Amino acid sequence: MSCLVMHEMALDIINSTIIALQDAGLSVWNAFVEIIPGLIAAVVIFLIGYIIAEVIKKIITKLLEKATVDKWIEDRELEAAIGKVKISRLAGALVKWYIIALFLAQALVLIKLQVLSSFAALLVAWIPVVAASILFIVLGLLFARYLGNKILATDYKFKKSIQIIVEVIVAYIAIVLGLQNMGFRVDILLDAFRIAFTAFVIVAAIVFGISFAMAYKKEIQDFARAFKR
Repeated sequence: MSCLVMHEMALDIINSTIIALQDAGLSVWNAFVEIIPGLIAAVVIFLIGYIIAEVIKKIITKLLEKATVDKWIEDRELEAAIGKVKISRLAGALVKWYIIALFLAQALVLIKLQVLSSFAALLVAWIPVVAASILFIVLGLLFARYLGNKILATDYKFKKSIQIIVEVIVAYIAIVLGLQNMGFRVDILLDAFRIAFTAFVIVAAIVFGISFAMAYKKEIQDFARAFKR
């Protein structure tokens, strides 16, 4: 009798497990079937967005090339500051990926998954910030090189050293501010800059003092003798 009861209990457990698995599988299948139309529409929208983004990218690139932006940078020998990247291509690429992000966000919403919808909203909000920050950094690097070239064009004795210092400071500030605008924590970078700048000022003051003393050594000695009298 006990064996029969145990056998029936085992069958009940097996049947319950099979039913639970069937229900779970059916739920997954129903959910998958429900998102298929949205998934297909999402793929179509994304492909359309990609094509539009490519077309607009080419238009912007051509317009900037016609405006001789790249030539203006090359004529002033600034292209090395940004790794010889063409501004026209960079601007076109930034616009392209922003448009793709917009269409991707809309595509993800159609799939009707909350996680993807939240990610899409975050993506749309973040892409313009990243694009603006990258543009700011690029302009900062170009400005740093522009100042450096202007310094090198002078007849100052220590122009090379000053050029390097000015370029590094301006480029560093541009990069740090750009990263900060993207949302990165730059406290360590700011502290490092303050320490380095303070050390530089101290060293510069010492070097200037020594140079001044050496240049006017005789005058200082004469003044010291006169003062003692």
